[in-house]
Amino acid sequence: AAAKIVDKGFSVGRAALGGLYGAGAYFADWSCKSGQYCKPHTEVGRVSYFILLCRVAMGWPYNTPSEHQLERLAPDNDANNGEPHDSVFAETGVGKGGQQAHN
Repeated sequence: AAAKIVDKGFSVGRAALGGLYGAGAYFADWSCKSGQYCKPHTEVGRVSYFILLCRVAMGWPYNTPSEHQLERLAPDNDANNGEPHDSVFAETGVGKGGQQAHN
């Protein structure tokens, strides 16, 4: 997946709905959190894991108080003529009744 992202960029349109906060590209502020989602890449008997270091512009974020599974867009933003927020920002401990640790 990392090689495809480097080659073609992020494609939110192909994102699965299975994520805790809906379809989209997920980023973390701690590399150890990102590492939990890395899948092994094996080449010539050597296993590697890849993490991309990205600078992310979140636009007008929605600070979520809950999960947003099965959603394609962030909630509407009344301050922006009812257009959806540009991103969803999850505070530490929001998901799964406070059991999910984001950082």
